[in-house]
Parts: sequence; structure tokens; C-alpha cells
Amino acid sequence: MGFMDLCEFVAANVLLPLGGVLIVIFAGWMLARSSFTDELRMGDGIGYRLWRLPIRYVAPIGVAIVLLNAIGLLKLIGLD
Repeated sequence: MGFMDLCEFVAANVLLPLGGVLIVIFAGWMLARSSFTDELRMGDGIGYRLWRLPIRYVAPIGVAIVLLNAIGLLKLIGLD
């Protein structure tokens, strides 16, 4: 594997999923409710509650699974 191949592997398979995990953690746990609803333009109704649960719980787990698969850890523990 050459230098450019290594850079491409790290960028595509490690940094992008890691950035995704950090973004969904920030959006789900750190972002204020008012900022969240303003960004999605939903108001304070049911839309906020429908988005909060997947963003807090489902998305981080899903993106973490993609990250673990990309770096090969799922193969090591036999979940491939």
C-alpha cells in the first residue's frame, strides 16, 4: 500500500465515519433544543421528539458500526 492509498483509506474509512459519530453526538446531546428546532424549522411540536430519539440513540450506533466495519474490528470479533 502506497502513501496515497494509505491517505485515502484513512480519510474514507476512519475520518469520515469518526466525523459522523462526533456530529450526531453533538447534534443529539450538546445542541440546545431551541437551536435544534430553529435549524430544522419544526417549532416545538411532535417533530422535535420524533427527531431527537433517532439522532441521540440510533444514528450514533449505526455510524459507529460503519466505523468499526471500515477499520476491520467487526471481522476480528466475528460479526462480519
